[in-house]
Amino acid sequence: KHETANRALYERLHPGASYDRRLACQDELFALGFQVGSGCIVGLPGQTPEILVEDLRLIASRRYHMCGLGPLIPHPATPLGSVPVGSVEISLNMMALTRLLVPDIMLPATTALETAQAGARLRALRGGANILMPNLTPREFAVSYDIYPGKKAPHLTLGQEVERTLALAREAGRPVGSGPGHSPRRGAKA
Repeated sequence: KHETANRALYERLHPGASYDRRLACQDELFALGFQVGSGCIVGLPGQTPEILVEDLRLIASRRYHMCGLGPLIPHPATPLGSVPVGSVEISLNMMALTRLLVPDIMLPATTALETAQAGARLRALRGGANILMPNLTPREFAVSYDIYPGKKAPHLTLGQEVERTLALAREAGRPVGSGPGHSPRRGAKA
């Protein structure tokens, strides 16, 4: 993810890192032929509606294959641990706007949405998302994947997780693809 398209906010959140270098790394992936995903985190401290518009402009200006848009779920062991959870409503609005701006981009209904608010992944599928990513991390390793507290589904078996994901797609009235999952933008240049 680019996390935020606002250079000053990015560099404040990543002291010593370069926003330009972050985008240059994405450009290198494009040049190598990779399918490139990006996205922003909704609810970063200091983020404004104008900054979210910058994110939409960046997403629309590049040939990303996938774009993750979801709320900040702060981990208590990080510098942002005391920041409130990002807005699900704003995240869903960002997804809907991205779908309108970039009709052929892959938009996942993220686990962060569901962690922030039960039922939010279904709402995302109904409002522009077209990707579900089941949590298929082997269960003995899932407990070590502590990206944020409350990440849903590690208590399910892999089979139960697959069935839960399929049931969610059915509830949303969305077909389930059977191919490798490549982006419709595959082969496009940055």
